[in-house]
Amino acid sequence: MPIRIETATRRDLHEVAALLATAMETDPVFLDVVPPRQGRAEALRGFFEAYVLTYTGSERTIDVARRDDGTVIGAATWAVNRVGRDSRFGEQLALAPRYLRALGPLGVIPPYRVQKVLERHRPLDTHWFLSAVGVLGANRDAGVGTALVQSRLDAIDDAQEDAYVESSTVHDRRFFERLGFVPGALIQGLDHARPVGMFRPPARRRR
Repeated sequence: MPIRIETATRRDLHEVAALLATAMETDPVFLDVVPPRQGRAEALRGFFEAYVLTYTGSERTIDVARRDDGTVIGAATWAVNRVGRDSRFGEQLALAPRYLRALGPLGVIPPYRVQKVLERHRPLDTHWFLSAVGVLGANRDAGVGTALVQSRLDAIDDAQEDAYVESSTVHDRRFFERLGFVPGALIQGLDHARPVGMFRPPARRRR
C-alpha cells in the first residue's frame, strides 16, 4: 500500500487526536491515564486533543503516515528530552484548562500521576522520546507502523542521538526490538500496566 511519511501540520491535529484516541483505547498505560468509566471514549478523545498540542513546540514533532488520498492512517509523537526527566510542567500547566474540560476535576489527576511514575525511569542524557504511536486498525499489519517509526529513527541515527520508548505489551516490545530498541527494567507503580523502558543507541554505537 503506497504511503508517505510527513511531519504533521496544525491542520492535521484533530485527525491525529482522533486516530491516537482510537489506537490507544486499550493500551494498558492509557488505561491508567484515562481509567475505565462511562464516557471514556469521549474523554480519551478530549485528552488527545490537548495532548497533541504539546507536540507543536520546539524540539517536539508529530510524524504521520498518509495514504495517497491524504488520509492520515498512522501517527507518532516525538520529543527531544535534553533535560533528563523534566516533565515540562509549565507546558502541561498551560493546557490544564483543556484537560479539565475533557476529563473533569478528578480526571486530571491520573495523567499527572502516570507522568511522574514513568519519568522516574527515563534516561537522564539527551534522547528522542517516542511517547505515542498508533496506526488505524485496518493498516496495522501492512508495515505502516514500521515505516512511520523507522523514518524518524533514520534521522536520529544520522544525528548520532539516542531514542527511548515505554512499551506496555509483549507485542509492542517485539515490534520495538526489531527496530533496535533494547528492553530495560519493568516499571512498577501503575494500576493497569507494567511497561518496560526501551533504549536505542544510534546505529554506529550498536555495531
